[in-house]
Amino acid sequence: MARRHRVYRQIEGKKRYEHRAKTIVSAAILVIILAFPISVYKARNPAAINLPAAMDVAQVARNLARGGGFTTNILRPGLYASLPRLTKPPDIVNPPLHVWLLARLPGMKRGTILSTPDSTVTNFSSFFYLLTALLLFLLERRLSGGQTLAIASLIYLFSVPMLHSAVSGTGETLSAAMVTLLMLMISVDSNKSFLYSFVVGAVLGACYLTSYVFLVLLLPLIIHKNAVGEEGRFRHIAAMLVGLSAVSVPWMVRNLHFGANALIAQPFSSIFLGGERPPQGPAAGGGVYLHMANYYGKLINNYSASCVLGFFLISPVVQSHGQGIGRVKHFLWYGLGAVILFSLLGQGDTEAMGAFLPGAILVGSLTFQELIQRYRSDSPLVKSRLTVLFIALNVLPFVSALMATPPSAAAYRWHENRLRTMADMHSRMHAGEILMTNAPEWMAYYGEFNTLPLPADGAELSRWEQAFGQLRFAAVCPYGSVEGVAKMILKQHVVPAWFLSEKAQVYPGKEVFFSAADNDEAMVVTR
Repeated sequence: MARRHRVYRQIEGKKRYEHRAKTIVSAAILVIILAFPISVYKARNPAAINLPAAMDVAQVARNLARGGGFTTNILRPGLYASLPRLTKPPDIVNPPLHVWLLARLPGMKRGTILSTPDSTVTNFSSFFYLLTALLLFLLERRLSGGQTLAIASLIYLFSVPMLHSAVSGTGETLSAAMVTLLMLMISVDSNKSFLYSFVVGAVLGACYLTSYVFLVLLLPLIIHKNAVGEEGRFRHIAAMLVGLSAVSVPWMVRNLHFGANALIAQPFSSIFLGGERPPQGPAAGGGVYLHMANYYGKLINNYSASCVLGFFLISPVVQSHGQGIGRVKHFLWYGLGAVILFSLLGQGDTEAMGAFLPGAILVGSLTFQELIQRYRSDSPLVKSRLTVLFIALNVLPFVSALMATPPSAAAYRWHENRLRTMADMHSRMHAGEILMTNAPEWMAYYGEFNTLPLPADGAELSRWEQAFGQLRFAAVCPYGSVEGVAKMILKQHVVPAWFLSEKAQVYPGKEVFFSAADNDEAMVVTR
């Protein structure tokens, strides 16, 4: 008898050991699968922030990490004209969640012009890229009942637009994680717990703190709550609104105090035009909408190579089995439509669209599986081959991106020269002086300058000097916005008579650095 128990214990111990070994191996395989695409893509695209939106967030996070508060080095006269002279005014352009989380990282305190925290910023975005993959995996397994492969999660991991966002340091990956979490919560919501409805509202509030335009997701959430169940639905909606208010209202009040706009916190034209003046030239005839049209054109161009999005587009006419799939699909389409509408009305965030990409990949993948199940259910071999082909076609853009020409050594030298140029500009200025420039994000993040946009004319320059004091320096850069004065200087090689002076330093990167000088000292110096 004792011998039999001993044998049983040995068998059970062996089973536990095998189960533990399988768990470890499965976890290792999962980590490898998660890490492979981002690792390979980063190897071909080393960490370097080159998107203005990422630079803007990073410079605010750096100020916060150093104890300077939620402030910005970029002065926008259209937003701060009513404030006293401040070299680092409170920032009301960037939503706080990305900034606050990024500022918690120790690497953000680093600060010399030649040593910026690029790797910290890109690693932070990469973390949320991986977190989104895990959330998408959980959502996919729930909607499919664990009966299918994690096709959507695999396609997402090799999605070039999301990989590019991860290595560029943008907040798009954080937005994607928050929206995917919201979809996961919707898929299990049944209006049975007021606490759960409160948490859903709180997550929506966190989405608002990630991108202001996500406040419009309240509309599809109310539709969802109204459709889930008749009993107590209005009380559940009220609980959701309480959760939303608890998270978002304090920040709305703060923005109302500084920017006189509680919901979105900034006029669209002030963000893209960077000044207090009304749109001039093409902007007056719909230039803001032209900007958004160009953006959505690029968006379609970036995503058109992914065939899974084609199945997402036809998903409304394909009936899906399962209540959770219908909830997610409706929320995704209503939410995406609301964000597009409000973006076109001038209250959008260009990063907000990418947050719906994981959900679109999921719905597209499930639609594809539904179609092959419906028309090829009698042939497992054909289904398997079609599935492999579907995955391969969606991974193909990733392979193409890897085969593209990698950044050349000249690009790295250009980056180093740009940093040395900014260091030289610093040496010519007093601490805290304001630099007028057409590349405010570049100068604020990499150069740590306090910046103003380039004025449109002499009258505007005079108004700014009355508000901010004497403005003695300006930098016109080829990697900034080439409009107005910048276009005259860079394209037409003409310097307006009212623009500081014609005393300038032209750097190897074609940056032109102007400094105020007497008329008899005006000259152009090149090197």
